[in-house]
Amino acid sequence: MVSPFGATGSGVDLRSYWMGLTGSEWVQTRKGTIKHELGLHDVPHTHHAGADAAELAQVFDAVLRRRQPAEEASPPAEQA
Repeated sequence: MVSPFGATGSGVDLRSYWMGLTGSEWVQTRKGTIKHELGLHDVPHTHHAGADAAELAQVFDAVLRRRQPAEEASPPAEQA
């Protein structure tokens, strides 16, 4: 079956991305742990699909924002 969204299944999930970003072990990558680490105490998990999808988007956005300063500090490699 083909995904109506064009997804191939090769996306990156939050937990794997967090492991790569922080060097954490798998056990330290629960969404609640990540939210606590990022100070996202006001982002509830409601067990309602739409609200939980919005929660995940907020968490992933915060993770990506955490990554940006480190990337901006190092200049891009020059191409030969």
